[in-house]
Amino acid sequence: MRRVERKQDMNRSKETERKPVSVTIRCESISFQDFSRNLRLLGTIVNGPEDDVGDHQSISLTVGDIFDLISKQWTDEERKLLNEAGNSGIRGKLIFITLDDESAGIFLSRSYGNQKLANIESEKSGKMYESNYSENSYFKKIADVLSTYSNRRYGLIILGEGFTPEKLEKYLRENVTGFTSIETYSTTRSDEASIYELLSGGNASQALKELRLSKDSRIVENFLSHLRRDNLATYGFSQVKNALELGAVGLLIVTEEEFRKDEVKSLINMARNFHTGVHIISTSAEPGKTIKSFGGLCAILRYRLQE
Repeated sequence: MRRVERKQDMNRSKETERKPVSVTIRCESISFQDFSRNLRLLGTIVNGPEDDVGDHQSISLTVGDIFDLISKQWTDEERKLLNEAGNSGIRGKLIFITLDDESAGIFLSRSYGNQKLANIESEKSGKMYESNYSENSYFKKIADVLSTYSNRRYGLIILGEGFTPEKLEKYLRENVTGFTSIETYSTTRSDEASIYELLSGGNASQALKELRLSKDSRIVENFLSHLRRDNLATYGFSQVKNALELGAVGLLIVTEEEFRKDEVKSLINMARNFHTGVHIISTSAEPGKTIKSFGGLCAILRYRLQE
């Protein structure tokens, strides 16, 4: 919808008519807020009504909108990301509950990270709560949040220390329905970090291993392990480029921000020539933030480079 506003309108009411138009814009900027449903595009109109060509136009896209996405050239990595994003929308989803006997966090797993749905206090600690604590009321508050998602599309994963996670699983099995599965895993943490602890380890179920976030976590943990243990990892543009030129890179890890840069795309093309794997990682979640802290460009090596 574009506002129809020409010079003859200058002396008229500021309330000008909006009309639907079909335009093509050359996209100049994209903004996406994690976990929102809108993608905002800003660019210049290159095809459309004659009076509008050359003007700036913003467009907001949301789930279900139909549009044409045109690129001069699609790389293999870009096609892979698009296909993966499309496929992930039709698979079942997981909800993580991280808790101890004092508080619980509820997170919805997304392909780019975890969306926090709620934080719940048990009211066990603190003078003002001493007479109010009840394990059943604590678990009921958790179940009330989960009830919004009880439509057989979600599985529940319960994480934490001690016996509280197992008690919650028993309560949920007896009091809630509508979830595809309920699993409990013991972790050394009871906050969001316990999710990454599970995903980077080897104890996860097949459903967890299929998560994009799980793959990200395992790859980053592998990179850090090689960096600490045997120097079969490197990071930074010049170091990674040198390793690529020597054919020493087994896996190239790139954040989505770096992926958009022309000089990084040239490294990705070089990697393809050496049959090197490429993994693009989102910085919305902890694994991607770790790679970003190393400059956004990291590599796991096939062999150790000489100093």
